[in-house]
Amino acid sequence: MSEVSERFDISAAAASQLVEKLVQAGYLDRAEDPSDRRAKLLTLSPKGEELVQQGTEERYRWMDDLTSKLSIEEQAKVVEALDILTKAAQKLEK
Repeated sequence: MSEVSERFDISAAAASQLVEKLVQAGYLDRAEDPSDRRAKLLTLSPKGEELVQQGTEERYRWMDDLTSKLSIEEQAKVVEALDILTKAAQKLEK
């Protein structure tokens, strides 16, 4: 729960409530960590994986729709800008 709390910048209690709701809705599976009984292991359930997949596909569709409205020159500028951002992100990771 501490990782969830830190990742989303919420309290431990809020993280526990969020996880419980996602488990109850069928998006997450929760199990005890065999190496630390106090800790819980969270994994996406098949329903959760499907939701993530649908979201990813929708973002790709949205991006395709958006880029189809751009001219060839504008598309080239976007590609160049994304290349610059990718290289900058790679430098941050080193």
